[in-house]
Amino acid sequence: MLSKKIMFAGLALVFVAFSSCTKEGPGGNSTITGKVTVQLFDKGFRVSQGSYPAADKDVFIIYGNGNSVSNHTKTSADGTFQFWYLTRGDYRVFVYSEDPSDPSGSNTVEVPVSIPTNHSEVNAGEIFIKKSLNIDEGQALIKGKVYQVNWAKGFAYIIDTTFAYDEPVYLIYENDETYSDRVRVLDDGTVAFPHHLMGKYRLLVYSQDRSDNGALVPKTVNVEVTQPAQVLDFGSLFIDKKK
Repeated sequence: MLSKKIMFAGLALVFVAFSSCTKEGPGGNSTITGKVTVQLFDKGFRVSQGSYPAADKDVFIIYGNGNSVSNHTKTSADGTFQFWYLTRGDYRVFVYSEDPSDPSGSNTVEVPVSIPTNHSEVNAGEIFIKKSLNIDEGQALIKGKVYQVNWAKGFAYIIDTTFAYDEPVYLIYENDETYSDRVRVLDDGTVAFPHHLMGKYRLLVYSQDRSDNGALVPKTVNVEVTQPAQVLDFGSLFIDKKK
């Protein structure tokens, strides 16, 4: 009888030892869940353009202290993901994101996850990744009118005021050194910049300088798009021209 007790005790010790040495990975009954959300920005990552669930995005997992990918899955339509049948232990979940500071243009966003016990469902939380858009990939419309004040020779007096037909108008985004878009004034004086992102803009058109014998000087107006599908009217710009 004593020998049977010793045998069962030995088996129990072996089972405990085996359980405590079980490595992270498949073969268990625990689950890691989470969600991936895309945050939109302009190319300079200066102004947030909103966010949406990252559907069909690759999500990777590393078991334990490993250095290579152990498994991967894809997010569903609402950005959620799951890794099934895992043992208890430590894991790392990561996704790739745009990163302007990295020479490759992308980097990993990694979240450590620990499964404390069997039969656990551990939530890795919401993982945010970045994506950039071109200036003309937005939904906003910036519009207005440009008028031309026509002066007599030497800017002595005004002849009339007309629409500044065919004059180029430049649009500069945030603190960019060069313009992001250029259009010409229509025959009714209208200027329109469709499909633009949220952020601060400066509209620029050149006018003749009445104090410097007609040299060109910039006339500007500053505007800010604060809503994704905003229709922003900057009003009127006037330029001087000597006839």
